[in-house]
Amino acid sequence: MRFVCVVVLLGLVAVGCGSDSVSKPASPPEIFVPIYPWEGVSDGADFKGTISFDGECLLIGLTLPIFPDELTSWDGSARELTFDGEVYREGDSVNWGGGELTLEQAGRFATDNLLPNHRACGAEGAWLVGP
Repeated sequence: MRFVCVVVLLGLVAVGCGSDSVSKPASPPEIFVPIYPWEGVSDGADFKGTISFDGECLLIGLTLPIFPDELTSWDGSARELTFDGEVYREGDSVNWGGGELTLEQAGRFATDNLLPNHRACGAEGAWLVGP
């Protein structure tokens, strides 16, 4: 009888020590918003599209936007971009000025917060955003 009680107790302890099947949801990845040192002048071409997040990247379509440092901030907890005094979120439509860059040019032009491998974003080009 004593043997049966020990086996039952060990079985209950083993069940109690099992892993918890409820897992916490993964937090979304941190979005990197590349910036460049702005000198007050930008190209006037139109850049229209919708903001989307792809992994760690903020994209407009398949384009990686690079923002002027003095006009841009990112709130990671709210996942909000503030550019030129306006607040933007994923899914918002934009119509900004600026000029087009290749990804190679973007890698040389943006400051050190450009993603180390910005091609991993799936971007086909870059845009130097201006007001």
